[in-house]
Amino acid sequence: MSDKKKTSKTEGLEKKSFLIDKKVRIEPIANGGAFKDLLVEKEKAKSQAFLFQGVHKTMSVPLDSMRGGLVQVLDDKVRYDTGRNCPEEGWTEQEFFEDLLEIDLSRYSKTSAYLIDERTKVSLENRAYILDLSDPWDYLKWKIMLANKKHVAPSFDRRFDRPSYKFCLIDEALVSNKKRDNFNEKKDAYSEYEKMQKTKEALEDFIKSMGNKKLPSVYTKDWLEEEIEAIIEESPAKFNEIVEDPNFNTKVFIYEAADCGAINKSKALYSLDSGKEVGNLKQTVAYFNDSRNQELKIRLQGLIENAKS
Repeated sequence: MSDKKKTSKTEGLEKKSFLIDKKVRIEPIANGGAFKDLLVEKEKAKSQAFLFQGVHKTMSVPLDSMRGGLVQVLDDKVRYDTGRNCPEEGWTEQEFFEDLLEIDLSRYSKTSAYLIDERTKVSLENRAYILDLSDPWDYLKWKIMLANKKHVAPSFDRRFDRPSYKFCLIDEALVSNKKRDNFNEKKDAYSEYEKMQKTKEALEDFIKSMGNKKLPSVYTKDWLEEEIEAIIEESPAKFNEIVEDPNFNTKVFIYEAADCGAINKSKALYSLDSGKEVGNLKQTVAYFNDSRNQELKIRLQGLIENAKS
């Protein structure tokens, strides 16, 4: 059981339970670097998961190469008053689960459940698994996965930090929040797009304001709509950012000025018809927003209107 001599009494700390009302998803990493060399066609490595269908990978508590024994999975130092069957000195996390599950979770004991109880092994295939951290066994499996630092990424964003990572842990609440945020972004995007659809000019201005896309010599309103809808579907947040950009009109002006030859554009750099180099798009926006350059801007706007007529 717990090594009492290694624990320290902590005054005033309370915790209703070590269990958490949260779900975590275990996801295999599709491009697990450690297994790419096993693929016959290495050029297809990016499209294949590291585990082939039907193959199992079992995660157990790893050995502690520095201190001996097993890696410490549950904290055995800090004590909390949890209320439930709690002794006066409080429970450590390890003691709490030993009492709740009625098993030995010591890292040194030969009778440790980590060594003899199959319930402390996490058997995984090439699919996602959900752990309910309000369930004591799922909580323990979550901590065992976290202890496998060599093979398990602690989050989705860090899944490619090490080539040895085979699985990643994903907080389902964060996934739900992202889905909700994406839904709201898309709803706002299509609301703005509906207004934009009323005129072909508004659709054109959106493409022009992007700065990195050139309209073809011949196009239809349908083509414009397809292009913009593709942007919304790929990234509604990007669409909203473009529409809400305070420099939207200035970017449209710069596009039209370059398109009619009123200013010059070479690769990503802009220069005036006098030959003076202004800089990249950000610098050119700042130049034409400057009150000192409004006379020039009015003159160039005249050239744009003449080119349109």
